[in-house]
Amino acid sequence: MVSVLETGAQAYDVVVPSASYVPYLIEKKLIQPIDLDKIPNFEYIPDEFKDPEWDPGNKYTIVYSYGTTAIAFNSDFVPEGISSWADLFNVDNPDSVIRRHAGKVTMLTESIEVFDSALIYLGYPVGTMNKDHLEEATNLLIKQKKYLYGYVSTEDYMEELPVGSRYYISQAWNGDIAGIVYDSDEREVYISKIYENIKYVVPEEGAVAWYDNFAIPANAKHLEAAHAFINWFLEPPISAIHTITIKYPYPAGYKYVPVEIREDPMIFVPKELYKKLYWTTVTPEMQELYSQYWARVQAAPTG
Repeated sequence: MVSVLETGAQAYDVVVPSASYVPYLIEKKLIQPIDLDKIPNFEYIPDEFKDPEWDPGNKYTIVYSYGTTAIAFNSDFVPEGISSWADLFNVDNPDSVIRRHAGKVTMLTESIEVFDSALIYLGYPVGTMNKDHLEEATNLLIKQKKYLYGYVSTEDYMEELPVGSRYYISQAWNGDIAGIVYDSDEREVYISKIYENIKYVVPEEGAVAWYDNFAIPANAKHLEAAHAFINWFLEPPISAIHTITIKYPYPAGYKYVPVEIREDPMIFVPKELYKKLYWTTVTPEMQELYSQYWARVQAAPTG
């Protein structure tokens, strides 16, 4: 999406950038201010998602969904549970989860997500450009790699976690895991839990949060339609249906989803965890720097 916007092509009337990319899009004038007067359903966005750090005053964007990147596991194979990033990174402790379940743990294929988890464990800021911090994180990931099954896609872990044959512990996105646990049908708008043994936990040290936003490209052709679409999506029943069918949280629909969904921390992050959530501003310079360290991790031998 960003690369398309940078070409100047009039390809979209509405785009959905992650918060990580919003500051860059604003700086490069690739998105235009939103007219909140044309989006009355903005009132249904909970206050905690208004006036975000990456776009004060919601001048350019509106959060429509969010989530976390943390740890999922199959409790049939990990009855002791998981509570900390140390369970996945403390490879020097022979009694750690990753050592006791060596070869049965995976991390994501997205380099920044993997680095951010290591940085949180080490106590450093996510998205840091400090080369000493990145060097330490790189060495940690290389040590961890010896005990991993590998780096896998969302499609892979969504298929494998309920089975647990190749692996049963994964760094994962919350909505993907909810997609395993719950069955739904958008035609009938119902949802039911089918896996009690698939767990998802935000580690005690915290986790990376992502926030997906509506924005309007600077050169959008159909401004009225763009505002109308965003306003329609933020209708509480519409957002609730998206939560039920997709299993990612859509805050505007919070009051309209079944109570068991509202109270499931796998879908809607409890407010007490907000202070433990971190987000990263992604720039081309950051991507280039991280790719250099990631290449070293990828080149390191496995166990």
